[in-house]
Amino acid sequence: MDPELTKIGRNLDELLPAIHGVGLLEIMLWFGDVVQRLLEKPINFFDLRTYSTPTRDAPLVMVQIAEAMKKGLLKGWQHLSFAKTFYTSEAGKAMEAVLDVHAERPPRYFWYRQGSLLWLEVDLSKRITDAEEKWRPLLVPGYNEIRNTYFWYKYVY
Repeated sequence: MDPELTKIGRNLDELLPAIHGVGLLEIMLWFGDVVQRLLEKPINFFDLRTYSTPTRDAPLVMVQIAEAMKKGLLKGWQHLSFAKTFYTSEAGKAMEAVLDVHAERPPRYFWYRQGSLLWLEVDLSKRITDAEEKWRPLLVPGYNEIRNTYFWYKYVY
């Protein structure tokens, strides 16, 4: 759907100043076309739960999230299960961005599902394992949480 054809797309210029520094941004699945514009502003946390079924926009949304993270505009995200939604290597974009942003120091939270990494590139699975080993001596109990979970994917800077 063309963003200009939706009401939110037509009013996006008015909406953008209002979301500057918003704590949690959760948008509905059918507004995927405007995610790139929404992620032009600093956002603390992006909730991807609405992307629980595969859509044509899902891989593009992951690329946009990774770009926003690298620019320092997005401090965190979560998703119930990438394995159900993203079957391409695009799913690894957000996880690669975490590894790029945190090359030296661990993130506050990084939850991932080891089994779903089989859907992703082998190199990414190894990078995550290597990063976790590198972060281990720097982890502060009660502050950092890096773990393999069954469903949730979560990242907080």
